[in-house]
Amino acid sequence: AGSIMLTQGVFAAEIDVIPSQNALLVQSGDVANRLEAVPAYMYQDNNYFMLRDIGRIVGYQVDWDENTKNISMIKDKKAQNFDDMSKMKQTGNVVKNHQTIIIDESKYENKECLNIDGYNYFKLRDLAKVMNFTCDWDNNENTIVLTVHEDNDSETSTTDLSVERFLDADLNQKIIED
Repeated sequence: AGSIMLTQGVFAAEIDVIPSQNALLVQSGDVANRLEAVPAYMYQDNNYFMLRDIGRIVGYQVDWDENTKNISMIKDKKAQNFDDMSKMKQTGNVVKNHQTIIIDESKYENKECLNIDGYNYFKLRDLAKVMNFTCDWDNNENTIVLTVHEDNDSETSTTDLSVERFLDADLNQKIIED
């Protein structure tokens, strides 16, 4: 059993992350904000960010539930804040981890992350898949471009699209809202 624990310890120690030198450009509506000092780490050519930092950047209230050990996030435009990002962590103890995230009403179980100095960091592209933003790369500027999408009630969007499909422009029809 001792050698198994030693093997696991050696494996965990082999996870090397390096601080990311990439800037973030956050496009939200007509406003673009360039952020230089958001702590991130590179692992296997991917950027990993602390969920709380990305939540602040794209407008989510992020809370930790000590009872369930889950992270809950609720979209809240007022939560968008480009200040007070976390500080860089010591990267001597990095292990792979899994965490359950609840975003609005959707539950994402066992999302892979890296635990760095006791904090969970998630792959940015994985977060873009479950949160309301897209992620691109500007090679010329060495910058990650996050585009925050406006809030859309998916039921309303679907209804609007289906109604608009039946409108005839020649008849000058209008959609009447209740």
